[in-house]
Amino acid sequence: MTKKTQIWLPLLLSMVMAAGMFLGYQLQARMGSTGNGSRQGGASQTVQQVLELVNLRYVDSLNLDSIEAAAIEDVVRLLDPHSIYIPPSQLTEVNNVLKGNFSGIGVEYQMINDTVTFVYVMPDGPAGKAGVLAGDQLIQVDTTMVAAQPAITNDALRQLLRGKAGTAVNLKLMRHGKLVNPTIERGTVPMPSLDAAYLAAPQIGYIRLNKFAETTYREFMDAATGLQKQGMTKMILDLRGNGGGFLDAATNIADELLPDGKLIVSTRG
Repeated sequence: MTKKTQIWLPLLLSMVMAAGMFLGYQLQARMGSTGNGSRQGGASQTVQQVLELVNLRYVDSLNLDSIEAAAIEDVVRLLDPHSIYIPPSQLTEVNNVLKGNFSGIGVEYQMINDTVTFVYVMPDGPAGKAGVLAGDQLIQVDTTMVAAQPAITNDALRQLLRGKAGTAVNLKLMRHGKLVNPTIERGTVPMPSLDAAYLAAPQIGYIRLNKFAETTYREFMDAATGLQKQGMTKMILDLRGNGGGFLDAATNIADELLPDGKLIVSTRG
């Protein structure tokens, strides 16, 4: 290698490296501006970097799972009024609502003066068959104390009271100043979609539906058939507060009320 070559070789290598870095940067920028996947990957990487930075540098300890869930909820909330995020911990509960039943003991309760009080007991439900009464105050579930626990959540109570059908749960209740200790075998508890069905006026039926679940169409048809036998020729279908549910349940009901051959709804995905 000549002396002249030794002088120019480092300069040439530097120029080649600079050109390569410049072309690589331009290629990356072009791909990021034209490809949706690259933009999404960049956004995802940025979010991950922020979470890692907060986790490493924030002064207090954090629950990253709750932070990620809150971020996802905010993003979905920006889409439209009908899109929601269902976290894994709530998926079973949502599915139970739409299936029209769940496994539990069949009670409704409220927190009254720091104590869980049963306000309704399904007569033919597992708790009703075990002798539980409306007004009973819940003190303990198995080995978990729930009385005078204002911080206990509805989710925590549901996890304690619900469970697989056929399993047993031991309750400690306060009834008129005396303790009772029923053992209840959990069973299938229906969650009807139909709140009311009656003749509001001669020949005018009234039906109220609170959701569109798997059982909604059957409940609606049974109620409508019964009202028709009572002379119904017109109907008020009350959907106020209806939280939605399965599309086919809603379209099946609409199909019973609208003329044949009319478009009910179209979907785009």
